[in-house]
Amino acid sequence: MFRALILIVCAALLATTGVAAQDNPYLTGELRTLDVDGVERQYVLFAPDGLPTDAPLVVMLHGRSQSARSIEALTHLNAAAAAHGWIVAYPNAINGSWEDGGRESGLPRTGEPVDDVGFFDAVVADVTADHSVGSVNAAAFDTGGTLLQRVLCEAETHLDTAMLVASVVWSHTLDRCAGTQINTRMLLVFGALDAIYEPLGLTYRDLPRPDGTPNRRGGFDETAKFWAARAGCDDESAQTGQSVVFANCPPTSQVTAMLLPSGGHEWPRSGDYAITGGFNPLNDGAYLLGELLAGRLPVDPVDPPDELVPPRTFTAYVPTTYTGAEPLPVIVALHGRPDTGAGFAAITAMAPIAEEEGFIAVFPDGVNNEWNYLEGMLNDIPHDFVSDVRFLDLLIDDLAVDLHIDTERVYLTGFSNGGFMTYRMACEPTVNRFAAFAVAGALMYAEFQPPCLVSPPRPMLIEHGTEDISISWDGITHMPAPGQLVVTLNVLQSVSFWAARNGCDPALTEHFKYPQADDRTQVIRFDFVECAGAPVMFYAVMGGGHGWPGVDVVPERIAGNNTHDIHLTREIWGFFKTQRLRDTE
Repeated sequence: MFRALILIVCAALLATTGVAAQDNPYLTGELRTLDVDGVERQYVLFAPDGLPTDAPLVVMLHGRSQSARSIEALTHLNAAAAAHGWIVAYPNAINGSWEDGGRESGLPRTGEPVDDVGFFDAVVADVTADHSVGSVNAAAFDTGGTLLQRVLCEAETHLDTAMLVASVVWSHTLDRCAGTQINTRMLLVFGALDAIYEPLGLTYRDLPRPDGTPNRRGGFDETAKFWAARAGCDDESAQTGQSVVFANCPPTSQVTAMLLPSGGHEWPRSGDYAITGGFNPLNDGAYLLGELLAGRLPVDPVDPPDELVPPRTFTAYVPTTYTGAEPLPVIVALHGRPDTGAGFAAITAMAPIAEEEGFIAVFPDGVNNEWNYLEGMLNDIPHDFVSDVRFLDLLIDDLAVDLHIDTERVYLTGFSNGGFMTYRMACEPTVNRFAAFAVAGALMYAEFQPPCLVSPPRPMLIEHGTEDISISWDGITHMPAPGQLVVTLNVLQSVSFWAARNGCDPALTEHFKYPQADDRTQVIRFDFVECAGAPVMFYAVMGGGHGWPGVDVVPERIAGNNTHDIHLTREIWGFFKTQRLRDTE
């Protein structure tokens, strides 16, 4: 059967060049729309019943590739607001990216520029028009913190307090804020194990600014000292455990920097989590914000465990239409090496499709920017202490703590190194959490086949370019440890394996050529229409390289030719949305 299928595919290639709303346990706010200089903007407002007069307002800014609904669900601020009488507003960036000043500094940005500082002011004005607001405060995560730093320097709104989590100064922050003096109490929270922002900062010599000097991202110490100076504090500071309190600040502008010993690039949180989030309520972001608002900082983090393990983190995009009343499907997407979850969100351009189609997109981070897909299959493999099989299995439980997900419609996709991990998960007999799988630019290892043969048939979509310069169409060899050589199947053998595994009849395979966007590539889709176990779909990209079809984030010099005959994310969603977990059990 394998040989018959390979011959069929080769011939075609050569021929061308829940729960009910009243039971909703999730606290979600009202989605509001504003006009800001002719641009329609959205934010989410949570104002609990029984608010006191002059309630504090907190404006919470999300990070890259997130949404207002993402940060609302994952920070637990609504629960804190209901308990303490706050109002919380969650502005929503356009396409998950803030206009923080990086564009003018030569950093790559997509879309037309918008006035996000003016949007921040407009949100505050809109809330204060309807509610009795006392102090105005802000919190931010990741790139939302870069915008918040710009707000501190340029906005009309005065902030009584500001909390920055996993956010640092950039060259453009220094430019815009160099002469600014603030009258704001600030808390800066960094994770000692942050895999995105290096503690000592990073200079981007290949990203010059308009004056020819390189862009720079500051480190933890640089960021803390810069804002201490803006607040009028002395250079001297007092070390209290893991916290640094700057000395002789004006009474209304105390600056504290806190380093969480086991923290990663994440909003710190505690709760009933198996693998993500912290376990210490005194390090919880909502708790720390409450202490800041009450003027009780600094609070020192509790000592870390004896052995620190890499924190498991992820980026999530939740559509703005989400209310928690109805369960939503989830796509878990695994990045290649050496990427991150947030980077892969950009490569796939999945957020706009998630918004349009109403699903949640989750982009986990691999340890050391890679996935341990050969875990347990070889002796003495490096990093075998990392169990990504367990991580991805339990991730679904952790997501369900904060988000109303449809557990019958959870899907897994991956690219390159993440594609190998996706194959591993599809072959893993101990895990049955995903209703369908999609692999791009990756191959089956021979080691995956034995467990695959005892696992249930699983729906599979495969995409590969014939000119892939990283993961060759003809297969690759890999040495994960000295003296250990592992070999993959080639592309057609990988497809054939899944067709045979899922009980497909190769004689009934149909193929379809997509209209060519240019003459460099041609996409052909092979549909296995008669499969006894589960469907298989294969996209062969003739002339295609190691990229994500339809999205040009990865440069051609690195990935080779990229096709625009299809948008792979849309094709994957079209395949996924017809599959449910109970259909494959």
